Amino acid sequence: LQPDADGDGLDDPADCDDANPAIRPGAVDVPDNGIDEDCRGGDAVNLDRDGDGIPRPLDCDDANAKIKPGAKDKRGNKVDEDCKGGPAPYLRVKATVANRWAVFPDFTRVLQLRVSGTGAKPKVVVLCKGGGCPFGKKTFKVRKPSKPLALEGAFAGRSLQPGARVEVRVQRPKMIAKVVRYTIRDGKGPKSKTLCLAPGTKKPKAC
Repeated sequence: LQPDADGDGLDDPADCDDANPAIRPGAVDVPDNGIDEDCRGGDAVNLDRDGDGIPRPLDCDDANAKIKPGAKDKRGNKVDEDCKGGPAPYLRVKATVANRWAVFPDFTRVLQLRVSGTGAKPKVVVLCKGGGCPFGKKTFKVRKPSKPLALEGAFAGRSLQPGARVEVRVQRPKMIAKVVRYTIRDGKGPKSKTLCLAPGTKKPKAC
């Protein structure tokens, strides 16, 4: 047998590949290339492939430097940017809808319908469908969020018939809107239901 066949200055068995002078003890082992250049028994592993300064397994996506612990997690995009165990969901609008009704055997009238506690940059949308509705859809801008927004004037004292539906949507940018739906009943107070409307969707769903 010829010692040091590749002429790298090392003989078998210290040289784990005596046919390649670039592979020998003391050589630089390039991480993750599948080759054991320094003959230490395995390929070197780069624990920070994306170079963001956070090694695996702390970095939950080591192929993307923008995803790491401490990064800003954008709400509602289904990506866990900050590696906290899941994507950040949209926040829900917290608002109060105060209501009072005049109930008669054959119709119902709106006495009070007011929205408060909307937070910053709100928009209120009111939908009305069915007998007695004076409009189909109205949008209101909340100029002073600190004060209740009165909506009852939009109904102008109209008599809403049983089966009619009034829906109040309180919306804010990039947040889940609060939806309060009132269904007019015969001789009874309206039946109310609170729903949620996610950004980019058109139909409210159960929260």
